[in-house]
Amino acid sequence: MTRAIADTDILSAFGKVEKVEILGSLFDEILIANSVFFMDLEEILRALKVKGILNRGGLKQLMEAIEREDRTIIKAKDRILRE
Repeated sequence: MTRAIADTDILSAFGKVEKVEILGSLFDEILIANSVFFMDLEEILRALKVKGILNRGGLKQLMEAIEREDRTIIKAKDRILRE
């Protein structure tokens, strides 16, 4: 069983683009903590690609949606897509 402790910022980013269920594909159980941060957004996005949960196109769409809705820039976007 794979468990994750997620920062609320990560859950919020996925929630804003209505894609929280994708995290359920990556982890069996997600625990929410206000001040614990084990995986950052870039690591989670990379894992979604590595585990084959999202292909390159799906990951690109997800990152664009997160950037738009969360008004943020994913600095490693090009690198994650290239890897």
